[in-house]
Amino acid sequence: MNEAQVVGQQKVVPLKIVRWFTSSGYPPRNAPVYNAYASPLDRAEGTHRIIGDRFQGKSALGETIAYMYWKTGSSLYDLYAANDQENAAWANSPYADHVTFLVGSNCKLLFDYKQYNYMRAIDLDPRTVGPQNIFVACKRFFQDEEDYYRALWILCDKFKTRTTYDRVDVIFLREAQEVITGVMRAGQASNSKDASEAFIRFHNQLFHFGYAVVLDSQRDVEIAKSVRELGDYNYIKNLGGQEIPRKLWHTFRQIDPDRIYRRMMPWQFVLYAKNTSGLGVFMLPPWHLERGRDVLLKLGIRPSFEGVPDTPLEDRSHHGGPGRPKDVVLRQRIRQLLLAGGTYSAIGQELSCSNNVIAKMVVQLRKEGLMKPKVPEQKAAVAAPAETVGPES
Repeated sequence: MNEAQVVGQQKVVPLKIVRWFTSSGYPPRNAPVYNAYASPLDRAEGTHRIIGDRFQGKSALGETIAYMYWKTGSSLYDLYAANDQENAAWANSPYADHVTFLVGSNCKLLFDYKQYNYMRAIDLDPRTVGPQNIFVACKRFFQDEEDYYRALWILCDKFKTRTTYDRVDVIFLREAQEVITGVMRAGQASNSKDASEAFIRFHNQLFHFGYAVVLDSQRDVEIAKSVRELGDYNYIKNLGGQEIPRKLWHTFRQIDPDRIYRRMMPWQFVLYAKNTSGLGVFMLPPWHLERGRDVLLKLGIRPSFEGVPDTPLEDRSHHGGPGRPKDVVLRQRIRQLLLAGGTYSAIGQELSCSNNVIAKMVVQLRKEGLMKPKVPEQKAAVAAPAETVGPES
C-alpha cells in the first residue's frame, strides 16, 4: 500500500507528519512523536507559507490547512485566486451550505441548479461574521478587474477593524503576487515597491486582529523578506528546478535535496518551522478543482451585471501615495506658491528643493488637473510691409 492510499484512509485529520528531523539532535518542544498527526493550530494566529513549483499541490495543501481551521470554528476568507476560479470549488464540497460568494457592487448571480448565498464584497464586515463561514471571491463575479481589486482591498482594510474577537479566523491568499498586483490595480500604489510595502503592512498587522494567514507563492523570494521571516510554518513542495532557499541548506544533512526537495509527490511536503523540519503527507481535498474544468459551469452559476460598479475607494496611485505623504504636502505647497506668482528659484530656496524636483511635481499636478498645462507661446507673425506704389515720376 502506497502513501497516497494510507493518507486517503485518514478521514479525521488530513495532515500527518511521518518523520521529524532535528538539526540540534533533540526533539523540538511540543513536537508530535513519530508517525503522529500535526495540527497547524499550535500557533493559531500564525502564518502558513507554501512554496513550490507549479502543479505540485500547493493550493490543495492550502485548502487542507484552511479546512483544519474551519472545522474547529474559524471562518475562512478565500481571496486572490487565479483566473480559473479555483476557490469556487468550495461550493462543490460537502460544506457548500457554509459558502457565501463575494460579488461586485453591480452583480447578480443566476443559478441553474442550486441556490448559493452571495453578497456584495464591499458590504462584508468581518467584525459581525459568525463562526464557520466560508467567503469566496471569484474574479468573474466582478465586471472588471479594477472593481475586483478595489473591492478586495476595501475588505482587507476592514480586517484591521476587528479589535476584539473570541476566535481566530483564517485568510487564504491563493496567489501572493496577485495581492501586490491588486494594490496597484486598485489605485493604491503607483509602482511595485509601494505595493509591496502596502502588502507588508497589511500582512504584519493581521496577527493583532485575530487572523491566521495561509500564503501561497511559487518562489521563496517572491515575497518580501519581512514577510518570509515571519512565517511560523513554511511548507515546501516539490521545487523542481528552482533554487533551494539558503535557510534550508542546513537540513541537507537529514533531507536529501535531490531525492526529496526535487522529487516529492503532490501529496507530500516538507514542513520547516523554528529550525525544525519534518516530512509530511496530506489528503488531497476531493473537491479540489481539476485542471481544464470550468467549475462555475459545473455548478451552474452565471453572473449578470447591471449598470456600472460602485466601489468607493480613493485613488492614491499618484506620486506621493501610500508611504510617501510628504510628497503630497510638498506638491500642494508648490502649487500654492506657483499660483501666487513664485518662480522656481524662489520656491526652491523656500522649500529647500531643486528645480528638478519642482518640475516633477508640476508635471504630476498637471496630470491630476490641478494646474493648467503649459501652452507654448506663439510668436505673432510680423507682416511684411506692403510696397508703396506711388505715381510714376
